[in-house]
Amino acid sequence: MDNPHDKFFKETFSRPTILTDFLQAYLPIEISEAINTSSLRREADSHTDEALSEHFANLVFSATYCTVPIKTTLLFEHKSYPESYVHFQLNQYLLNIWQH
Repeated sequence: MDNPHDKFFKETFSRPTILTDFLQAYLPIEISEAINTSSLRREADSHTDEALSEHFANLVFSATYCTVPIKTTLLFEHKSYPESYVHFQLNQYLLNIWQH
């Protein structure tokens, strides 16, 4: 299946300057200022299993937060329709990432 909107989304937000601008515009200022945007690294795009086979994480980035040596993962997913229970889907993504 060809999904031009997904391809556009991936191409656009794969660009570090666009991603940095997005984070600075939409995250609370105290969080956006604490993320070291020069440390942003793109990670594996999909952390799915059979239950999530029709969904996939479009873009996953890691970054450092403040000076604390932790890894922060930012998950971007383009939704073409409203998800009724998105918190369950996000929870499954987190479990899959931790297991990976």
